[in-house]
Amino acid sequence: MSENTIYRMSFFSAFYALCFVGMYFYGRKGSPVLAPVLCAGLWLFFTVSTYYVGGAAMSCFALLTVLILLFTLKPPPDNSMQLFYSENKIYKSEKKPKAIMDVLGDRKWSLAEGKLFTRSNEWVNYLFWQGNTSFSYYNGKNYVTNRRYYVAFIFEPNTVSENFKKKAEVLMDKSHYTFKEKWKYFFTINTDKPYLVTTTEDGGFVIAFDTFVDAKIYARNLAWIKANIELAPKTNQRTATYQSSWQSRASS
Repeated sequence: MSENTIYRMSFFSAFYALCFVGMYFYGRKGSPVLAPVLCAGLWLFFTVSTYYVGGAAMSCFALLTVLILLFTLKPPPDNSMQLFYSENKIYKSEKKPKAIMDVLGDRKWSLAEGKLFTRSNEWVNYLFWQGNTSFSYYNGKNYVTNRRYYVAFIFEPNTVSENFKKKAEVLMDKSHYTFKEKWKYFFTINTDKPYLVTTTEDGGFVIAFDTFVDAKIYARNLAWIKANIELAPKTNQRTATYQSSWQSRASS
């Protein structure tokens, strides 16, 4: 094998590796078994073929193969949010208490509600709201729009215990951050710590997080609530104050 042939095969082998490694990362989610075997086999095939066929011709064939793989290894549609709603029995809601809106403000909230089964073997209702805000700025060339997302877990008036409220307040506390954590969250948001923990004037309780639209993050937030929630004594739940304010709809 001549030196020129070795150089030619090495160059095109690296090119094929770049193509098929990229396809592996593209297709591994949808085809975790097929993707690595197929991409490794194709890389080996094209590398060896370069010895017998011109590199330019095989490169065109390799690019055509990549286009075919874009459809063959196409990742499945992301249905993680639908699974999260289904597994946690979260459904669309029309409840929009004015006292809650007064606290959370208008952030284009998407309204839903669900039920939690507590450690004391009781069901508790809660509202699950997703919201967002956006702002635009000019970067010198174009206008850029940034969007910020929120998720709120809202409990009916006088439903949860004072001890649970204190736990949520402790979770929100950021005073113990290390220097590394302060530096990290200067550039990004902490989706595990609420930005708001409060009791509304009618007795409702709100835990709201900065977030991304990600079922794993929502599940992690909900898991903390499931592990820590405690209900208020029966005599304190759903007072007369609840009946008028919780059922009211905020004006649009």
